[in-house]
Amino acid sequence: MMKRSSAGLFILLLLVFFGCFVSRGLRQQGEPPIAFESGNPPLWLELGKGFSREGTYQINDEGRKMGVIDLALSFAPECREMSSDGPSFFETGERWSLEKNSHGDCLLLREWMRATRRIALGIALHPDRMDFEDWIALPGIGEKRAKAILRDRHKNGDFHSLEGLGRIKGIGEGSLNKWRKFF
Repeated sequence: MMKRSSAGLFILLLLVFFGCFVSRGLRQQGEPPIAFESGNPPLWLELGKGFSREGTYQINDEGRKMGVIDLALSFAPECREMSSDGPSFFETGERWSLEKNSHGDCLLLREWMRATRRIALGIALHPDRMDFEDWIALPGIGEKRAKAILRDRHKNGDFHSLEGLGRIKGIGEGSLNKWRKFF
């Protein structure tokens, strides 16, 4: 009789322990997901053309060069030899694509994610890294104003900050304040 009750108690304890363990990883409907904070903000990287698993990835390894390159290249096995020659730094909001040149070597192309994606991920925009499509994604900027912004940047050089847009006729403090949350 003693063996049965201790075995039953053991099973009950296992079930309770397992239930507590499992419930920590689950969330009730309506609760926010569990997030783990690290010392540095995550790196957001978009993998594009040439990668077998295109998409946007959040990397929490604090920007370690080889970790980021190895992750990206794990989705492009034919370019594995490039891992030692990859970029020496990364910025959140980059978009990487792979192309092969005429010799069959892999080339890593780095550009910026579209403004709509950066906004959705909470990545600050920069006025010197935006093209026509990026500008028209912002509220109050239509095709005409986007063309004026690009024309001014081409003629007068980089803006360096959001405030630099104030040099364009028709863009005042009201517009800058409306866009500030994106920059």
